[in-house]
Amino acid sequence: MEKLKLIILTLLLLLCASNADAYRGSVSVLIQSGASGGTLSGDGMKFSDSSGQASVLTGTFAVQHNDGMLIVADKTFAIPVLVESAQPISWNGISYHGSLNFLNLQSSVSIINIVDMESYIKGVLRSEMSPSWHIEALKAQAVVARTYAVSAMGKHSGYDLCSSTHCQVYKGMKAETAKINEAVEATAGQILLWNGQPASVFYHTDSGGMVTASSSVWGSSIPYLVPRAEPIPYTGPNTNWQCTIPMTYISDKLAANGISVGAVSMLTPQTRDESGRVLTLEITGTSGKTTVSGHKFRTIIGADKIRSTMFEFSGGMASQPYVYGTAPQVSAGTQKPTATGVKINKASMPKTSEDKLVWLTKNNVFTTRELMEMLSKPDKADYYVKVGMARVEGKTIPLQQPNETGSNDKTSDKTVYAQQITMSNNSAAGGSVTFSGRGWGHGVGLSQYGAKTLAENGWPYVNILAHYFP
Repeated sequence: MEKLKLIILTLLLLLCASNADAYRGSVSVLIQSGASGGTLSGDGMKFSDSSGQASVLTGTFAVQHNDGMLIVADKTFAIPVLVESAQPISWNGISYHGSLNFLNLQSSVSIINIVDMESYIKGVLRSEMSPSWHIEALKAQAVVARTYAVSAMGKHSGYDLCSSTHCQVYKGMKAETAKINEAVEATAGQILLWNGQPASVFYHTDSGGMVTASSSVWGSSIPYLVPRAEPIPYTGPNTNWQCTIPMTYISDKLAANGISVGAVSMLTPQTRDESGRVLTLEITGTSGKTTVSGHKFRTIIGADKIRSTMFEFSGGMASQPYVYGTAPQVSAGTQKPTATGVKINKASMPKTSEDKLVWLTKNNVFTTRELMEMLSKPDKADYYVKVGMARVEGKTIPLQQPNETGSNDKTSDKTVYAQQITMSNNSAAGGSVTFSGRGWGHGVGLSQYGAKTLAENGWPYVNILAHYFP
């Protein structure tokens, strides 16, 4: 069994560490487009232009461009112009590692920062996660951000990534802190792989208690982007929220996006996914009715208003705690979750208790983390088999026995008892609509507040990533 535990742990470590050295190259990032000019400063800046002219300048200079030429002090360079330096280069008061490339893109001058991948991630991380958070959460975010960058390279014509939310927010050296740099350097070169290729990764602020499948949001199914309940409860600033929107506003927004049903009079959730998020919403108006996806509706009305598609209209959900480890229940007549009750072929179950635990894990009754915890306590193997068989029958038994005082292994799932949420499919009508919801974001992949909570409870970043990207 010691060998089996070692194999499981090694597989988790390989999730991040595999082929790390292959992802230490550079990335080109658009930091400004349509630039009419700016201020450039640095030491030993080497300017090279398309005509072969080269000059070295030190200091602070006003930069202008005119008719395909870049004017710096008393020198003129033919665009494109590459500015290189062993020291950071500052453009309009923001310092950057690497070099700056001045290009003509779409009839205007664009400034591209060509920077090594690790410096790029240091310039990204602060905009995506607070540097005050636990270092293991920051490490997990660094791996995900790096994976996204590698998989999205070449997303734009003329450069790899932009510096806005369209790709990842990048702010150069001003975003760096000692803690962020530590997290990036500790995970240098590490990305998530799927079938030997950079994985498609996503992240969001708060799952509201359970992440969802990529197919629920974008229609495409990705095997490792699946519904998973948060194993440890938490309350973030947007775990529960409410928003009241005038029905006229909803009507105007829908009409502006080609959904014309007249004045909207009623909204009704039709189907929900395993996490409780609205998959389809029926919209009734004075001139007809139509059905749209929950994701499309949220995008049209405003993701800053409807913070996630895990919402209802009855107002009850915002004040109810989530049942961690299980999916929320939904009203009759909609898609129902299958988090409890697992179909397995009991005839193929092995004989020994420890082998049964491995077998149950392979059949998705236990998580890998639970298996790691259970294998470390062989004297309780029979009890854990009982827990697994109860789950197969749709029952809930805590992983810890009633007389246990608690485990020091904080990387395991814990069963948390709380009031069960019933997601209402009640309709909304009237002059305004109050949305009661949970979480913020699309809900796919890594939940940042979930990762923060897991890190604070002792989970290493590898285990955090293994949870959100199984």
